[in-house]
Amino acid sequence: MATRTGRDQLRFLDIAYGSLLELETQLELARRLGFLPDGSKSQLTALTAEIGRMLNGLKTARRRALKPDTCHPNLNESGLGG
Repeated sequence: MATRTGRDQLRFLDIAYGSLLELETQLELARRLGFLPDGSKSQLTALTAEIGRMLNGLKTARRRALKPDTCHPNLNESGLGG
């Protein structure tokens, strides 16, 4: 079984975030078409916002765990290019 690299994990988190944005679009369409009451959409949107914050937190933690040259190859250890 292959292990996932930090870059792979970041890519998967980006994909998950994109899927979350798609879900938010689908919720808005469902509301506009009358399949979802406004109150339900508000509750679900609050949940998607919370999940978005979790995904961003995971991405931030993953980036910090990576070596600076792995995440940003043009940056030296001081964080400056050169």
